[in-house]
Amino acid sequence: MKKLQAKRQPQNKARPSDPTGREKPKPRPASERDSVRPQRSGDSKRPQKSGEAGRNGPRPQRSGEAGREGPRPQRSGETGREGPRPQRAPEVSHEGQKAPRSSETGREDQRPQRSAEAGRAVQKARRSHQTGREGLFINNWSALAEYLRAQPGALNKIYHAPREAKRLHQILAEHGVTLACEEDQEMETGFAASVTLQYKNEEDLLSEAAARSEDLIIACDHVTDTRNLGAIARTAAFFGLSTILMPKDRQAPITSATLGTAQGAFATVSPTEVTNLGRTLMALKDCGYWIAAADMVGNPVDKLPTRYEKLVLVLGSEDKGVSAQILNKSDFTLSIPSFGGNLESLNVSVAAGILIHALRAQSAQGKILPEG
Repeated sequence: MKKLQAKRQPQNKARPSDPTGREKPKPRPASERDSVRPQRSGDSKRPQKSGEAGRNGPRPQRSGEAGREGPRPQRSGETGREGPRPQRAPEVSHEGQKAPRSSETGREDQRPQRSAEAGRAVQKARRSHQTGREGLFINNWSALAEYLRAQPGALNKIYHAPREAKRLHQILAEHGVTLACEEDQEMETGFAASVTLQYKNEEDLLSEAAARSEDLIIACDHVTDTRNLGAIARTAAFFGLSTILMPKDRQAPITSATLGTAQGAFATVSPTEVTNLGRTLMALKDCGYWIAAADMVGNPVDKLPTRYEKLVLVLGSEDKGVSAQILNKSDFTLSIPSFGGNLESLNVSVAAGILIHALRAQSAQGKILPEG
């Protein structure tokens, strides 16, 4: 009889990834994966290991550690997250002032402190011209000399450092002026002289303009920088002009900074504030004046065809120039040739000096000045 050889059943060979030789379980269907696994007996009562919290219970706190729900213990010198941070004692400089704080980190500035003398000099430089007092003040010797020479009545009182008393009384004696002076112990050097600005009203301006046969007036069409206004006044005073016309609104006011830049120019140049600049220019036209507006695309000032005995030169604002309303009321425009330069415009005070000089140089008599 033929021996029947039993077929050997193939044995499951262990896969390299499963060293135990066990068969990899088949994946469960999606419906079973999405369902909740039933709780096995004894899961909820599984004993906890030492130092371990159960799945649903809180983990015990370690030594010096707060739980997840509780606040973190405070360190020495530190407050909790909810409370304010402790303020360190302010560092005080040699002058008794709090040390400056850095704008970026908020920490105390660790820069080396200045000497006492240097600190006082910085304090003086930062103080205003008014030294804490209201009004207009000048604080340079050249401006004081101009006021003492041309208009001493505009000076009210002089506050000065003790060391400046001798020099101050000497310059007052040279001009023959008696003026109230007061020592300011907080001032290290220099002085601050109180000034009353002498404005000219519109009616007086028009009456004087009608009587003149030759004149040059500067008109500012909303110049917004106070120091530019002071520089224009200084230029006008240097060339012998006596009037600056300006609107009351949207115009840089005359401040102590203006007087400082003017270097005493307002002792001889009278400012005139008007409500409507265009209307005042038309009134000056009736008095025989020509209106010339400074403009980038105007006629070159060095090629004017004729001489203008009575002229108003209008200067515009730093960013917009002369307004369209004033340009429409002007008789012609003037420009400054750049001779191939790359920049399109000049500072308004610089432009004023160039234009005034050109107008004087091209006049038949060599100058355009008010009579008398």
